[in-house]
Amino acid sequence: NPGKVSELASGLSGKIKTAQVASQKNQAVTDSLARKALGIAPDAPLDGATLQQIRAQAGQQYQAVSGVGAVPTSPAYTQALDDAIKPFTSQSKSFPNRKMPAIVDDIESLKTGSFDAADAIETIKILRNDADKAYAAGDKMAGKAYKSAAGAIEEAIDSHLVNVGAPADMLKAYRDARQTIAKTYTVEKALNAETGSVSATALARDLAKGRPL
Repeated sequence: NPGKVSELASGLSGKIKTAQVASQKNQAVTDSLARKALGIAPDAPLDGATLQQIRAQAGQQYQAVSGVGAVPTSPAYTQALDDAIKPFTSQSKSFPNRKMPAIVDDIESLKTGSFDAADAIETIKILRNDADKAYAAGDKMAGKAYKSAAGAIEEAIDSHLVNVGAPADMLKAYRDARQTIAKTYTVEKALNAETGSVSATALARDLAKGRPL
């Protein structure tokens, strides 16, 4: 019945258009909330350059802790580095002769009984830069490993600041900067570089893993 077919087609078309409009509105809300979480203007572009700028600004807060001197490490620090390279080293049990990638030695070299805070701040910058380059090249495993290694150093500094009774404002500024940088990576993982839009579904997956934006 041509009339029925036309009616069904018209109804389906209407539903699709309604869904498209709803999707566009929801996308605008998601992008707006992402910008708010990052502390940028409502009309600021969501792209790699913006995220890099936010990281650079947040990283300036790290300079305040660069003068705290020697930072002792703990077994938790060593374990965090082991966890960072575990995706690469876990196979050695079954394949002991398999050559490990260079990133394993690179992160293993970070194991030490203590480190200077100023040197650590520079090392964190390098590790995060290495992570950015790995992600840009499509190597997510290396990117995650470098980012985790940077996080291990950051956590060691945080623990030291607490142990030595660092000023509350210094500790807060440092932690806020860490959180801001972490948010940029959460957004980056959920970002469609071509459209400049953030995927709410990707953010929901992070939320389910205990990493809310």
